[in-house]
Amino acid sequence: MPGFRRHTTSQAAILATFMRHYPKPLKKYDLEKECGLARETVREWVPKMVRYEWIEGTAVGKSNAGKNMIDYTLTDRGCFQAACLNPTLQSRIKRLLGSKYGKFEEVRETTPRRRAKAYFERWLPTITKIVETGTAQPGFYYCLELTTDKNGTIRLGKRSKVGLLPTT
Repeated sequence: MPGFRRHTTSQAAILATFMRHYPKPLKKYDLEKECGLARETVREWVPKMVRYEWIEGTAVGKSNAGKNMIDYTLTDRGCFQAACLNPTLQSRIKRLLGSKYGKFEEVRETTPRRRAKAYFERWLPTITKIVETGTAQPGFYYCLELTTDKNGTIRLGKRSKVGLLPTT
């Protein structure tokens, strides 16, 4: 996948493997064998994907070594993410999710704006106080950059020296 970062490619490979076996649950061992990634990569990403709610884990017993055996299944959110990272799966996943697919798209489009707004709202009182008083601790800086792409979509860039607050 040219142009993708390594971790995006890893996510895409793991989710594509889940889609090949959907709705059958898989174990980490099965993922390691089938997705073509290093064992460490799969073991790093599976817990993250559980946190992102892309997959769910269900304990199914103990192994001979005494470790928990967990079956992982793909969630609807994971199916949507698989479609985003693997365009060849998109039509199959749209049919599978039906109207849920549109809802996931809507949330995906509004979440970055909400996150940017919340970030800016946290800094606004600090910036306002600095502008009103005309003073801040030495070395303080805050740089906000708003840019738009060819479609007019706003991108928020920000840099700040964390931990420095304006002087009173």
